[in-house]
Amino acid sequence: MTEQITYEVAKAKWVRIPYEAVRVEWTNGTAHLLPIDQVNPNHFPNGRVVEEEKFHQYVALHAELSAWQGALRRIERSQCSRLELKRSLLRGKHAMEFVERAVERAMALELLDDGKLAERISQQKFRNQNKGRARIKMELQQKGISAKDANAAIAHFTEEDEYVNALRWARSKWNGIKGEGRDKAVRFARKLAQRGFSSTIIRKVLGHFTSNLDNDEG
Repeated sequence: MTEQITYEVAKAKWVRIPYEAVRVEWTNGTAHLLPIDQVNPNHFPNGRVVEEEKFHQYVALHAELSAWQGALRRIERSQCSRLELKRSLLRGKHAMEFVERAVERAMALELLDDGKLAERISQQKFRNQNKGRARIKMELQQKGISAKDANAAIAHFTEEDEYVNALRWARSKWNGIKGEGRDKAVRFARKLAQRGFSSTIIRKVLGHFTSNLDNDEG
């Protein structure tokens, strides 16, 4: 593990940096951050001694880069919203200032887009998981996506789309529900509600199955 950054101020003008902590190269007054295995003390004027102002610049640059690298790792691991990324970086003990910069940078590079993320997730949950609009909106907001973006994402699905979706799911589950008659219908209605389907959709789906039962009995 890299030695923790420490320094001593000599005559209030100079700072000594432990070799293990060095992460920056100065060229024409510009700081360039280096990977651990490329650190070279010869890059520094006066060996391992740099001006105090430049050292503090280094510390800030190192902290900012660390937050940005953390952001890239989180984004690469799985899709996330702005709020999820922010929470992840704060759990990593990064300063709020650099967390906000990392989030803004990711947005500027289009690595983060809550609107597009909401659309992708809603399509997946609607088409592949057969969930209703209310459940999808709730799960989007749990990820930190705004109500505005969540509403825009589920607006692509009409009530008829939702009915077809609910009926598709119901046909695959109806025979597995225990009970008969009204008891079975109540249990099934509860499961449909848990999946986020509206009461109107639930009535239509139950009407489909109960009418089929009446026809079979007739």
